[in-house]
Amino acid sequence: MVTRRLARGTLGLAPLLLLCASAGAEEPPTPKARHQIVLSGTAGAITVDDASGAPEEWLRWLVSVANASTRDDCPSAGGGLMAPGDRVFVGRHYMAWFDYTKQDGSSFPTAGWGADATRSGALAGLWALDEETQWFRHLQRGPTGCADWPRNELIPGSASVRSDADHWWDKFAPPVEHSVLVDVNQPGFTPCARGDELCGLVSHHLSGNNPASGWQSVLDGTQDAAGVHYETRGLMASFRRPWPVDITDRDDGNGVANALESEVEYLCRERDIVVTWRFHPTRGPVTLAQTYTWVWTAYSKDQDLAALCDQVPGGNEWPGTEERPFPFFDLPVFVQSSLLLNTGGRPPRVTVPPRQVFRIGLGSCPRAFPYSNLEVYTPNYAVRDGSWIRWAEGASALSRGRSIQYTNLGTPGSGSGTHDDPVRVRWKEMIYADEVYDGVLGGGVSLSDAWRLDPGRWYTSRFSLSDHSLSGARPDPGCHGRPCGR
Repeated sequence: MVTRRLARGTLGLAPLLLLCASAGAEEPPTPKARHQIVLSGTAGAITVDDASGAPEEWLRWLVSVANASTRDDCPSAGGGLMAPGDRVFVGRHYMAWFDYTKQDGSSFPTAGWGADATRSGALAGLWALDEETQWFRHLQRGPTGCADWPRNELIPGSASVRSDADHWWDKFAPPVEHSVLVDVNQPGFTPCARGDELCGLVSHHLSGNNPASGWQSVLDGTQDAAGVHYETRGLMASFRRPWPVDITDRDDGNGVANALESEVEYLCRERDIVVTWRFHPTRGPVTLAQTYTWVWTAYSKDQDLAALCDQVPGGNEWPGTEERPFPFFDLPVFVQSSLLLNTGGRPPRVTVPPRQVFRIGLGSCPRAFPYSNLEVYTPNYAVRDGSWIRWAEGASALSRGRSIQYTNLGTPGSGSGTHDDPVRVRWKEMIYADEVYDGVLGGGVSLSDAWRLDPGRWYTSRFSLSDHSLSGARPDPGCHGRPCGR
């Protein structure tokens, strides 16, 4: 997914899970054990870091069912999108999948996208767990009749059912995105071709596609008093093949005149995941037209019959069939924030008070460009340390179905610019939207005003993700770890 004209009310690709954020002290971490577990349908073992204390056989069953759920709504057996080389973290409250491999999903014959695309270690899967049963917290009946479908709370494999799997974003979604749009009209840079507004888009999750990026894993399940760390580093890469890292002319063949070095760390704590992004220009100053971090959580529509928005006309890249129209589950369209929310276009026609639940509408494939997304967004530069936005599948206390909260951490604009004390981005807005062109729902933060990065200074964004229950009621854990049957 790629960001499309966010500055004009549209959203694109970009952004995880914050589990029951607590105002009190963080619980001490459980000592971690690393297992090599062979999953059903895989040729090798997958690395699982366990901080729940569960037996290895239970972990094998738990992770196998989560994996199978990304291809089948009756996930008792069979392979999924996870592959040997990926990492899985299992705690007492959630399971997280970090995608390091290139074998996910189907290959689509579309120019500009490759069968070997990787997510470069991005968080790709999230499942809330019930602390008492250590089974999935959110189970539902799938469209083919099985009662124990634990859908991914992020987009990859979240809408896969039997005979209708491997959709477009299952392979290509980040789904946690850290991206910038470079201003290619600044002196010394090569402008985009006429009509192309996205040639300057570069992302961290694409860095592993280009050896010139120097992408590497820096922390691989390292545990300390804060939690379990996974971190990758590399030069941010273009979203177009061959994924160049040179931000001046988008051509690495004549040398790299300037690039953006980037580090993304996921810290798995007891009840949430904290995501830290650090970045800086390597050789000279650069002006950015847009900066954003984003979490993509669900498909919003079937685009197969929408000629302008379908990636491969005549194919089946989007969820839903004539026999099983999409959506076949509740979509996360109920939104709430600690801040006032605007909606109804730009300028807004409606305002939503803080903490009031609002249901966003779904748009349709745009007839022309530029287009606008259906969205809610906060007032300009109102984002502070601790500001949050969350989305859920139901309006009843935002708790009976899947619900994700995105919380900004750190005071915008603070920091000295060193690696250990980077300058924190002054986010313009928190947003949640239906990205109508890409057919996805997601939310996060965006800075759509131009700003300059100076060499020798580091910049950062930090946020947490959690499955947040307003009511505190624990949903029925379903079949309590035993197959419910077909």
